[in-house]
This record gives sequence, C-alpha cells and structure tokens, in this order.
Amino acid sequence: MARADLLKKLFSSFNNEDRELFLKTAHEIIEDERKKNHSILADDLEQAVIRLSRHIGRSEYGIKQRMA
Repeated sequence: MARADLLKKLFSSFNNEDRELFLKTAHEIIEDERKKNHSILADDLEQAVIRLSRHIGRSEYGIKQRMA
C-alpha cells in the first residue's frame, strides 16, 4: 500500500478508536520501513507501538479496547 494511504488509514483508525486496525496499520508501516532498510526507524516505531499497546484503553490515548 502507498505510504500516504497507510498514514491516512493509521490516523483514521485512531480517530475511529479502532484498536485492531490501528495496530495492524502501524505494523504495516514498520514492515515497510524494514523493507527500505530503515531498521533504526522501524525499531523506534516498534518500541512506540509496544509502549502504546501497554496503555491502550486509557482515555488519554483516545483508543479504547473494543469488546469482542
């Protein structure tokens, strides 16, 4: 997927509080960066997603866990 489309999807999923799509899209962006041999950026983004995942559900992050 094109970079612009991934970024739009990331922000849209955040805005819609779609945790699953947000994380999936974030991982797509990370993989895209790895393919470009941008390993430092990919590692930084991955760590940010890990930290965010620990806090998902808290109101200050705006993404709530959806009920299954």
